[in-house]
Amino acid sequence: MFFLSTTALAVIMTWIYNCTGRNLFGMLLLHTFENITVVIFPPIVVTGVDLAAHYQAWIMTAVAVILILLPVGSCRSAAQSP
Repeated sequence: MFFLSTTALAVIMTWIYNCTGRNLFGMLLLHTFENITVVIFPPIVVTGVDLAAHYQAWIMTAVAVILILLPVGSCRSAAQSP
């Protein structure tokens, strides 16, 4: 699950970086919110498995897949806008 969520987070953060004109603030904001989800949604451990981490990993993977499947020109960076 850790590999899945880390890979999905990297894809999402790369998409944000590319679509905001290579601005790091959006990536930092996403990373901060991703880190505080443990505080907002504490671990739900059932039979030794953290279900909250599983749900988070699968949701992030679904978002990453959607972003990958979007057309190449689906976002316009700040550098490309008139």
